[in-house]
Amino acid sequence: MIEEVLAWKQVPTGYKDREGTEIKEGDIVEFYFGDDGPSTKSDGNNTRMADVVVRVDGQWYFYCRDVRNGAFITRYNTFCKVIGTIYDPTSERLLANPVS
Repeated sequence: MIEEVLAWKQVPTGYKDREGTEIKEGDIVEFYFGDDGPSTKSDGNNTRMADVVVRVDGQWYFYCRDVRNGAFITRYNTFCKVIGTIYDPTSERLLANPVS
């Protein structure tokens, strides 16, 4: 039942994450960011990012609630991994962005 609800709420972006999973509106994506830019993993100096996929004025963004800022999806989609969706109440905990 929840899969049916999610199917109509989540609009495909046309982009895929680093594992080939389709990224959709409302997805929670995870990647890491450090002095050398974005990364697929933590090396001890990187910060874990958990952003929400949103659409603003026809453009797709990764939006970080913690800093209230976003970036074009094309900037980080090859580094990110879809880890949940905001439409699943159990996924809210995934949005915590602790420093790695």
